[in-house]
Amino acid sequence: MRSTLLRPAPLGLLLAGTVACTGEAVGHDLVADMTTVDMAVPDLRAPDSGADDGAEDAGAEDMATDAPADMATDAGPPIEAEFRELDGLVVFEAESFFTQVRDEWTRWIRFEDGAPDPEVTCRTEVSCGGGNAPDCNEYPNCDGDAIDPADASGAVYLEALPDRRRTDDEPGTGGAIGVVNDPTRAPTLSYRVFFETPGRYYVWVHARGQGPAANGLHVGLDGDWPRNDLVDPSTMRLQFRNGWRWTQTRRGGRQHTGVSGTDEVSERDANVWLQIDTPGVHTIELGMREDGLEIDKVLLTTDPELEPSGLDQPETRL
Repeated sequence: MRSTLLRPAPLGLLLAGTVACTGEAVGHDLVADMTTVDMAVPDLRAPDSGADDGAEDAGAEDMATDAPADMATDAGPPIEAEFRELDGLVVFEAESFFTQVRDEWTRWIRFEDGAPDPEVTCRTEVSCGGGNAPDCNEYPNCDGDAIDPADASGAVYLEALPDRRRTDDEPGTGGAIGVVNDPTRAPTLSYRVFFETPGRYYVWVHARGQGPAANGLHVGLDGDWPRNDLVDPSTMRLQFRNGWRWTQTRRGGRQHTGVSGTDEVSERDANVWLQIDTPGVHTIELGMREDGLEIDKVLLTTDPELEPSGLDQPETRL
């Protein structure tokens, strides 16, 4: 008999919950009630059949397979991924992440059209003073804008909140808060993708930049944060202009709003891409560089001529 792998339903997403900064006065500080949002992960194990673990199962030899658990079989790609590459194309919504990590002080929050706004709690009117004060916020609210989710793909977007630093004139709040130059310290979303076609994948993200203080996003692969050393070297860090738009633009070491190509390097290759060297499951990571950024949708393509427009690209789900 030929063995098959059963694919479970996609993992649950964050529950949408009005952006509200609630708190009580303590001395001269306004301290918010801190709440925690639990992300329930369904149990993917098969239910207990009640059979003795040591009992011999008739036909067990027929069910044996030499295929590793993380490899595809005749049933299709492995279950350890939610998305797949199709003919050099991968598409997923920002809210379809598998995990979110390093989110103790800043978190990617889901906004959905028709649903109650999520409650975002933070300390308010507490001076940051240019130091690494993770609970500071100099504003009387946690979110400085009110963006209609209906303008996003699927009427859902994610925003990195609370938004502590809103102009370039303000001091930074430390290496891991407000502005995160080191992606290994950034609040990070992960997406698991099964690739059949190795190659260079140009990374496009539909996002909404806001001025100079909420317009950066780190892009990583399999726990690493690769660099583009072809022109104006830097990490793969997307730089967004104001308003909703598709962007592949990299913040280079000198050119901060997109790196120009050369006679030897195309403009696509001078900006943000990821190199997939082997077929199989790979993890795409998006790390916050600046809080207050809204992200919506991601597209990876091996075609340097493809420039996405509109929002009707379906997710390439398994």
